[in-house]
Amino acid sequence: MGLGRWGDNYVREVTNAPGVRLAAVASRRSPSAKTLPPSIRWYGDWRGLMDAGGLDGIIIATPPATHGEIASAAISRSIPVLIEKPLTLDAAEAYALLDTASASQVLAHVNHIDLFNPAWRVLRRRLESIGPVVRMEGAWYDHGPFRSDTRGRWDWGAHAIAVALDVDHSAARLVGARFLPAKTGELVEAILEWDSGATAKLVFGNGASVKARRMSIIGARGRLDFDAVEGARAVHDEQAIRFCAQQSPLRATVLRFAASIRCGREVAQADLALGARVVAFLEEIDHALAAG
Repeated sequence: MGLGRWGDNYVREVTNAPGVRLAAVASRRSPSAKTLPPSIRWYGDWRGLMDAGGLDGIIIATPPATHGEIASAAISRSIPVLIEKPLTLDAAEAYALLDTASASQVLAHVNHIDLFNPAWRVLRRRLESIGPVVRMEGAWYDHGPFRSDTRGRWDWGAHAIAVALDVDHSAARLVGARFLPAKTGELVEAILEWDSGATAKLVFGNGASVKARRMSIIGARGRLDFDAVEGARAVHDEQAIRFCAQQSPLRATVLRFAASIRCGREVAQADLALGARVVAFLEEIDHALAAG
């Protein structure tokens, strides 16, 4: 659902993914023949698509403010969902969605795409080798996008926070947040702290002059560096890690969702729980920024 820039990417990936068939699309924007093959049904409203039935799963790539309503409607029909980040724009709505999906045991994935980058996945497996994590330093920003429905710090901060939470699964809290100078858009610095003692300084937003998508993880016995802009690099103590990138992170996300539906895997809702935690942190950051 949704045919914006990211929705178009999903159409391309689903259309070309092995063992997956794109049956229908819902979008207020009428698709061109180039964007959508004529064999695929188009609905001008997401409700019409759901009412038509015959769906094994739904991908939600609409504006974030609509995610909760659409996902709730799908879950009430026992239709598995893959929801683009951020899960919602409201923490209470995100946790309500988590409760509903958990109670009904309906599969729900959230696309925090960096977690499916092959460079991150190979790096993630080396965390134990650097000992207890001491600190993280992350940067997720660019000049844009500038959206009327989503603030820049939510667009980019969802990525940074999801990766940080994927490093350390212990309880975490926001220490502080502030705006950084930006000519257009916004740049935010947020400091997080974990029960384990680890800390993270994350900078994110749409007000930068260059693009960054990176995380450095400093442990008691070494360092790991992830960079998704410079050719998807993974580095361990200044030595590049070789890995095979067999598919794009978005293709990996789609195939994982399809495999979970097909194999009827146990529904643990880890994706949804992470998505709700990310939204809660972003909401808390909003409050901290407003308080000055």
